[in-house]
Amino acid sequence: MRKILPGMLVIGFFFTTSVFGNNPWTSVVTPTFQESIYGISFPTKDLGWVVGSNGMILGTDDGGKTWNFHDNVSAKKLTSVVFPDEKNGWIAGYDGTLLKTADGGQTWAQSGNFTTADDFLKVFFINATHGWVVGKKGVLYRTTDSTNWTAPSDLGGVTEDIYAVHFADETHGIMATKYNLLYTTDGGDHWTPAESLDFGGYKYFRNDFKAVFMVNDTVAYATGWGSMAAGLQPTLLMKTTDGGRNWKFLDQSLKTYCYGYAIAFTDENNGYIVGGGAGYGSLILKTTDGGQTFTPMPIFTGNTLYAIQILDGRIWAAGALGELAYSDDGARSWTLSYRIPDILNYYAVAAPDSHTVFAAGWNGGVLKSTDDGKNWQFSCVAEENRAVRIEDLFFLNKDYGWTAGGYGSIARTTDGGKTWTGLQILKNARAAFYGIYFLDVNTGFACGKNSSGEDIIQWTTDGGINWTTVLEDSTHKPLYDIFFYDASHGVAVGGDSSIVFTADGGMSWKRARHDFPVKADFKSVYFAGPSNGWIVGKSARGGKSVVLKSADGGAAWKTMDWGTGLNFDKVYFQNAAHGWIIGKKGAVFETA
Repeated sequence: MRKILPGMLVIGFFFTTSVFGNNPWTSVVTPTFQESIYGISFPTKDLGWVVGSNGMILGTDDGGKTWNFHDNVSAKKLTSVVFPDEKNGWIAGYDGTLLKTADGGQTWAQSGNFTTADDFLKVFFINATHGWVVGKKGVLYRTTDSTNWTAPSDLGGVTEDIYAVHFADETHGIMATKYNLLYTTDGGDHWTPAESLDFGGYKYFRNDFKAVFMVNDTVAYATGWGSMAAGLQPTLLMKTTDGGRNWKFLDQSLKTYCYGYAIAFTDENNGYIVGGGAGYGSLILKTTDGGQTFTPMPIFTGNTLYAIQILDGRIWAAGALGELAYSDDGARSWTLSYRIPDILNYYAVAAPDSHTVFAAGWNGGVLKSTDDGKNWQFSCVAEENRAVRIEDLFFLNKDYGWTAGGYGSIARTTDGGKTWTGLQILKNARAAFYGIYFLDVNTGFACGKNSSGEDIIQWTTDGGINWTTVLEDSTHKPLYDIFFYDASHGVAVGGDSSIVFTADGGMSWKRARHDFPVKADFKSVYFAGPSNGWIVGKSARGGKSVVLKSADGGAAWKTMDWGTGLNFDKVYFQNAAHGWIIGKKGAVFETA
């Protein structure tokens, strides 16, 4: 019920009914798109293109219902795509790659004579003839006939990476660099640095302007760097009303602290910014008042978003690990343009019955199968429009389940994972819950670390709406797993060889005795009965494998002889005699 299907072992999305034998594992999940998407362009509502890592080019002619791979080009990382009309398009990428099509993407050919040192980051065309391409180390070229490319006469002293360029017409444009914003009024032949950049009193140790969008020849928006780790620097949100000469920071009462990577506006007042960051998840911001207020919108993924486009009211957003979706209601809800995303890493599995499986992991992603892994549905656990890494997953039955993860986050579903409600988030990068266990729909426990890195156990009696701390100890590292073998008796394990147990339903916890000779991280605990408890983990200094057994309900633990050099992650027992231990480097052990 908690982790493993009865009679079937589930590890990282491989199923087996026998641990031993010739190749007993079968992969059951394949992501729809296995590359990150960096650029998107829809010249019409039906016709669209996305490009990404490892030379990926995808095209659709039915509004994103189906996508076709175009593998007739040889390229590495592709970073940007633009179609000013249905026939003419350009794709930019690393190693001097600038591809052109004049037949709607049926054929592509290199445009211009560039060197492999030219790593292009953005290409933009205002029409079928006038375009610009920018890249690393101050690279910028422009064309007025769609064929011949020239460098500008004056680049404004820029030698750093140029991340983005955008034009309102054939003459007025703005480019965003690692350190600055520059404007042009002659089609990009001469560039002038902004006269002032007002950062609203925040001390940014780096600027990193990642995207710019010109609404007209005077109004433009820019976005970029944001960080929780570097003095709480909010996401860069800038606006100019004089064509790029002066920029003002758009301070927000509800701040975000991650990168903004792409912008799209429909007019001076209405627009969107997408982005994200490691440990933060994805970012979707919306403004309807010219940037005075940017509101975080519901997210469809926890991965970073790198591209956005708006056409005829439809918003497309795309990003890391093949994330791709559209919204027709102003970003209030999203429709996925794929079946299964690439979650990257799975950290938890739960099986409430013999056919239903849930798996969760990186950036809030949850997959569900109700037919033994043949088909899967995706959902995203987001709390306060932030999706964080899910460390553990627990289901009482096919409807009621909970997740625990980064930033001290806990979420609940009551409809089998269709929707998730955020119950708690400690809002600190150092806080995390690694284990969660429920005795019934109301009573549950979560273990992990608080914002100071101390081990912590919290308790709820209302299904997770309210939590009370029942253990907090500054002398030990985080607790990684928790298990109850009845309503009164439970054990939690963690770093620094930490084992705690309770005999009063979790109201008080005591340190258990064990004879493991060196410090270790105890990663998983499971009881097949009061006298049959097991702990596995990894030794802090390598060497002896970590396997302990308890025969007295968890008060005392004895080290089992298991050889050396193996790091274990999970232990599970189907019954008192039949169990498994899994670990690093494909380690799988079974006892019967």
